[in-house]
Amino acid sequence: MTSFVAGFAVFSALGYLAHTNGVAVTEVVKGGIELVFVAYPAAISAMPLLPEVFGIMFFLMIVMLGIDSAFSMVDSTSCALQDYIKIPPLLTTAIVCIVGFIGSMLFASGGDLYWLDIVDHYVWYYLVIIVGLLEALAIGYVYGADKLREYFNQTTDLKVGKWWDIMIKYITPAILGLLPIYYIYDGIVHPYGGYEFIPTLAGWMIVIGTIVAAFVTARIMRNKNQNNN
Repeated sequence: MTSFVAGFAVFSALGYLAHTNGVAVTEVVKGGIELVFVAYPAAISAMPLLPEVFGIMFFLMIVMLGIDSAFSMVDSTSCALQDYIKIPPLLTTAIVCIVGFIGSMLFASGGDLYWLDIVDHYVWYYLVIIVGLLEALAIGYVYGADKLREYFNQTTDLKVGKWWDIMIKYITPAILGLLPIYYIYDGIVHPYGGYEFIPTLAGWMIVIGTIVAAFVTARIMRNKNQNNN
């Protein structure tokens, strides 16, 4: 519902900018980064009442959203590491934050928006979809969709029917399995953003490298736990 309401703000801002510049809505900005840091600030600066106050509120909201997103990313990573590495949670969180800080220095360089756009595209168009696919397969075929559905029905007021099993085991994996194939084909035929070979290769290396690193890390940690036991 929040995204639905935000859509009114997005398209009203784009419509205003398109009208004042005499161009089509599709030509105002490409979306993504430009939408947040170009379209919204331009629309806020044109407000007839207290644009400075609304500008501060808007960018304060962006900062809070970034901090909130960092909570989820750091906590999920540190909790996963704590399952394999027996060190205090505070130390695990500190390690994750330091590694993340070092990696994010790339986005504070001269090509900050350039690299941010590439990483954002390849992570969200490929890695997030692949993670969703693996989660659906793990729930549907490893843990058992029926077991999780029974747990839902026992602990929540909203009851879930057997249609949920079908969605998790067949419909969702089919959709999430086809999307990366389409995006890979489209990315080869039409390189994202018209970038040259090296940035495009870097994007693919991020996707492949993350997947390989995840499997290798899980294998090492699993073998370590087996040896300890």
